[in-house]
Amino acid sequence: MKTHKYNLDKMLKETKINHISKLMVFSLLFLMLAPVLHAQEQNEQEEAQQVYTMPKWLFGIAGAANFNFYEGTTRHLSADSYMDGPFMAPAAFHEGSGIKPYGAALIEYRLNDMWGINLNFGYDGRGGLWDEIMAPCDCPSELETNLSYLVFEPSLKFAPFRKNFHIFAGPRLSYIFNHDFTYTREQQFLPDIWSHEAEMHEMNDLLISMQVGAGYDIMLSKPGRQTKWLLTPFVSFHPYFGQEPRGIETWSITTIRAGLALKVGRGVPVPLPPPEPPPIVEEIPEPEEEPEITEPPVAFTVMAPLSAATVTSNEVYPLRNYIFFDEGSSSIPNRYVKLNQADAERFSEADLPNRNDIRRNNLRNNQMTIYYNLLNILGDRMRINQNTSITLSGSSAAQGQAAGLQQAEAVKEYLVSVFNIDPQRITTRGSDWPQTRTFRHDQQSNPDLRLESDRRVEILTNSSDLLMIDEGHLSGKLKPVKISWPDVDYTKDHIVFNLSNAERYMKEWFVTLTDPEGKEMEFGPYTSSKERVSGAEVLAQGSAGTYQVVMRGVSLEDFEFTQESTIDLQPELFEEENVVHFSILFDMDMFDIPRVYEQFLVDNVAPYVPPNAIVVIQGHTDIIGTPEYNQALSMQRAKRAKELIESALISYGITDVDFEVEGFGKTEEETPYPNQYPEQRFYNRTVIIDITPR
Repeated sequence: MKTHKYNLDKMLKETKINHISKLMVFSLLFLMLAPVLHAQEQNEQEEAQQVYTMPKWLFGIAGAANFNFYEGTTRHLSADSYMDGPFMAPAAFHEGSGIKPYGAALIEYRLNDMWGINLNFGYDGRGGLWDEIMAPCDCPSELETNLSYLVFEPSLKFAPFRKNFHIFAGPRLSYIFNHDFTYTREQQFLPDIWSHEAEMHEMNDLLISMQVGAGYDIMLSKPGRQTKWLLTPFVSFHPYFGQEPRGIETWSITTIRAGLALKVGRGVPVPLPPPEPPPIVEEIPEPEEEPEITEPPVAFTVMAPLSAATVTSNEVYPLRNYIFFDEGSSSIPNRYVKLNQADAERFSEADLPNRNDIRRNNLRNNQMTIYYNLLNILGDRMRINQNTSITLSGSSAAQGQAAGLQQAEAVKEYLVSVFNIDPQRITTRGSDWPQTRTFRHDQQSNPDLRLESDRRVEILTNSSDLLMIDEGHLSGKLKPVKISWPDVDYTKDHIVFNLSNAERYMKEWFVTLTDPEGKEMEFGPYTSSKERVSGAEVLAQGSAGTYQVVMRGVSLEDFEFTQESTIDLQPELFEEENVVHFSILFDMDMFDIPRVYEQFLVDNVAPYVPPNAIVVIQGHTDIIGTPEYNQALSMQRAKRAKELIESALISYGITDVDFEVEGFGKTEEETPYPNQYPEQRFYNRTVIIDITPR
C-alpha cells in the first residue's frame, strides 16, 4: 500500500524535525558545562596521586528510544476539526506501535554504595502508527499519532551487589505536550490518498503511572580524578496501567525504553598520610672533594661480645583467625597443615620449637609455617581448655549463605574428627560477606584480590584462653604463639658489625680493630649488612680494654669513606639479656595499632627493651594499591609503633634507646611474604619489631 511509504517518510521527518531539536537543547546545555569541568580537570592534574571517593551528587543527561505498543480501541478522533464538526474514523483502530525519542536532564543522589535517588525531567515521545484497518468502502486506512509528554520521573535506585549494576523503580508524572494525529485513507477508484490532520480531543492532561528498570554504571574517569564521568546504559519497562491517554475509549500504551545516560560529579578527597622522605639512619656529611659523588646513606655500629652471656631470643608470632578458601570450593586448601588422628594426639603448641621446619632466627619462614598450623594450634588449645567454645563464621564472597556455611562446617568437621572436640562446643554460620570486609581507599583497584580476601572462615570466641580479649567482646585476634630459644648466643663470643643498607649501596667494606696498645687487626671484605668475628680470637691477639673500630667502605660508585666507633672488650663480663622479635598485623588501609596490640606492646614487649638498646621497626603493606600510597602507609604504621613503644619506655624511665624506623611499602625485594594467597597479603600488612641489646 502507498500509505506505508508515506507514513514511514513522515515518521522519519517528524523525528528529525520535532524531536532531534529538543535533544540538541540538552546537548548544548551539557556542552556549556564541559569547558568548566575541563578546567577543573587540568587543575586536578597536579594532584594525580590523590584518590577520590565516588560522588554523592551526579548531574547529566539521558537519551533513549521509546518502543511504544498500542492496545485497546480508538475511533472518535476530534471534536470539531472536520467540516466544523467531530471527526470519527469509519472503523475502530485496535493495535499499533512506534519508536519515538526520549530525552531528559537528570540528577542522582547516592545515599551509600547500595541506595540512591534519581530525578529525571524531560521530553517523552509516545507516538506511533496504528495497524491498518479496512474502512466500509473497502479502503485501507491508517492512523498515526505524535503523542508526547513533558515527564517528571523520580525513582529509587538499588545496587544489590554494591557494584556497578543497579535496578530502579518509581512513579511517572506526565503532562501532555503534543496530541495531534494524521488519518490517511486510500480513495477507491482514485490514485490520490486522502488525509486529515488535527488534534485528538478528550485527552488526559496528566498521567500518573510507574516504571521499573535496570542499568549499569561504567566509570570513564581514572581513580586519581576528582571529577568522575559515568556512562550508564539502561532499559526500563512502563506497563499499560496508568497510561490511558484519553478520557474516552480504551486506548492504552505499554512502553519499553532503552538508552544511555551520561553523568558527572565530583568526589571527596580520601585523606592520605603525608609523604615521608626515604629513611636515613644517620646524616652523613658530604665529602669536600669530588662533590658530585657523595657518601651513601649507611650507618656503621658495632656490638661488643659477651664472653659468658646467656641470651634468650623471644619470638612472638601473631595469628590471624581466618581460614581462606579457594573459589568455588568448600574444602580446606592443601596449603594448610592437616593431620590424621595419630599425629593430632602427638601435636602440641609447646613443641613447635622442636619441629624441623621451624628454626631460630628464621622469622619469615616460621611465621607462615605457624599460620598454616592454625587449625592444629586451635585444636590443641581447645583440647587443653575444655570449657572453651567457638563460633565459625563462613563468608562466600557473594556465592550465597549456604556456601559460607559449608566452609564453616568443613573447619568444624576437621576439629571434631581429628582433635575429638565436642561438636556442641562449635557453632557454625554462613553469609555472603564477612563482618569486616576487605575494602580499599580506591574501590576500583584489584577487585579480584579483595574477593579472595573475603572468601574465608573467621574464628570467634569470648574465651581468654584462646583469643586476645578486647574489652570483653568477640575478638578478632588469636593469642599469638610465643617461642623462646634459651641460650641462643648470637652475640656470645662474637663482635657484631652492622652496616645498614650495605646490600643496597656498598660494593665492599672492611673493619680495622686497634687495641689499647696500638695493635691493629683487619677483617673483610664484607658485602652484607651484618658480619661477626670471634671475640675470643681478638682478645687472644690483643689486650683487654677499649678498642678503636674503623670501618672503611667502597660504595657502588667507587667512593671510599670511613666511619668510626669504639667497643670495650672485657673477658670477665657476664650478663643475661633478651632479644625480642615481634610483629603487628593491620587491617586493610589502617595504620592505627589495634587496641589489643597496644596493651600487648606495653606489657610484653617494652619490658624487654634494655637501656641503650637498638629497636628496628619496619613497616610493610600488601600488593593492593599504588606504590606511592603503600610507601606512605607503611611509614605511618612504623611511626605509630615507634611512638607507642617510646611512650611505654619513658614510663619505665628508659630514654637512651635508638630507633631505626623504615617503611618499605609493597617493595617486592623487601616484602616479608609473596602476595600469591590472601593470607600472605594479610601478613604483609605488618610492622616487624626487632629489639637488640648492645
